[in-house]
Amino acid sequence: MKENVIEVMETAKSYAKKRENGRSASSPAQAKGEEFTYEIKEHIGVLRTSSGGWTKELNVVSWNGNPEKYDLREWSEDHKKMSRGITLTPWEAKTLFDWFSERDMTVGIPDEA
Repeated sequence: MKENVIEVMETAKSYAKKRENGRSASSPAQAKGEEFTYEIKEHIGVLRTSSGGWTKELNVVSWNGNPEKYDLREWSEDHKKMSRGITLTPWEAKTLFDWFSERDMTVGIPDEA
């Protein structure tokens, strides 16, 4: 576990250094309201659907033509609108999976699911 924390801290330091140098870790910064592109390469699953029809989904997405990342966010029914979400590289997703695997994740299914 300690090794995983150190690896994540080193990755965070690397991203921070790249931002200090005037660029993001993976692509040029998007200005607010600037156009961007995305392509859902693989739909993995829906965690829940809201009463308004939006779905919280895990997908594999390519943003602005960049390498594919795991993406967790809410999407409108037609996938033209989205909420803020998180993207994870394969390494980050694997690390997160490993952390969850080390825990007792026995939980009941919530009523709203």
